[in-house]
Amino acid sequence: MDRTAWTMRPLAESDARGAELRTGRGVTVMRCVRTAFDAKDTPLEISEQLIAFDDDLAVMASQ
Repeated sequence: MDRTAWTMRPLAESDARGAELRTGRGVTVMRCVRTAFDAKDTPLEISEQLIAFDDDLAVMASQ
């Protein structure tokens, strides 16, 4: 791998993947995508995680 790019965005309220992580509390769910590139800028690997944040805790769910 030559470089890695990260993208972090709030998960849409309508996205069912975040429903179990939200559980009615004031939780923010972020969608994080990591893309690894080789020296020719070809994507080699894409990884997606969902991260839920509240006042006390961060929980990660990988896909």
